[in-house]
Amino acid sequence: MMNKIFSICISIIFVCLMMGCGSDQKETDSKLQAKEQAQPQANQTGIKIETMYFEAPDVDGIAHSSTEWIGKGPVVVNFWGTWCPPCRKEIPDLARLYAEYKDKGIKIIGVSLNDTAEKVRLYSEQNNMSWVLLVGDRAIAVKYNIQSVPTTYFFNSEGKLVQEFQGLRDYDSFKKGFELIL
Repeated sequence: MMNKIFSICISIIFVCLMMGCGSDQKETDSKLQAKEQAQPQANQTGIKIETMYFEAPDVDGIAHSSTEWIGKGPVVVNFWGTWCPPCRKEIPDLARLYAEYKDKGIKIIGVSLNDTAEKVRLYSEQNNMSWVLLVGDRAIAVKYNIQSVPTTYFFNSEGKLVQEFQGLRDYDSFKKGFELIL
């Protein structure tokens, strides 16, 4: 009985966290500059994240670990959902930047939350998402205190977090993050 109550409570918390999806967070230039200079980054709740370790399957069901990419080159980890309007709005900018930066060694790891592999596959095929796509679960969201999607982390080649965005971003904002990790 306690396990069932605990599961229900965790599910309610996860739904509440994901409700932030509709936010359209904007930062002033001075806040962005201050955030770019701080290492390690503290997310909005003050939890410091220096690097990130998680496991999740890709859209084909093959298990992957974030250590395949983080610490082995510059990496952008984007938490998103096919069901999330702000996530869908920023995908074309990420696709454009990926095309521009992939030859410089930057990898994007898309981690879809609260989605099925089939939905992610279909959406990615329709939207030029040619990067690694994983299907995450609520344990990842809870572990890294992801309060809303989209949330994007930028890791340098050493695996250190140098930038974090929570909420919708545009091409120019993302480009600054990409430049920081080269």
